[in-house]
Amino acid sequence: MVRPEGVVIRASRDCFSEERKLCFIRELAAEGFIDEAVRWRPSGSLGGVRWHVDAAAFLPDAACVARTRRWMLRLLFSAGALWLCLMGTLLLLARQ
Repeated sequence: MVRPEGVVIRASRDCFSEERKLCFIRELAAEGFIDEAVRWRPSGSLGGVRWHVDAAAFLPDAACVARTRRWMLRLLFSAGALWLCLMGTLLLLARQ
């Protein structure tokens, strides 16, 4: 996210080394997502770039979780009903 005070990169975890962060910043600049001036900073400097680590920002909200849970329950019960129908048909055909 480019802001007047600099570039903000949002992440769910702080698991990158400083070297990897610099490579990522150079990639973003090369692709045109951030200003070229940020690309070539002195080694070890993330000048103008702020890393914001917030795992909660990437989690689904309560409505999404409820919708997914309902969909999965319907899917599982439908699959179970289909399996029961197929097994019943198989047993009925085996008797003949």
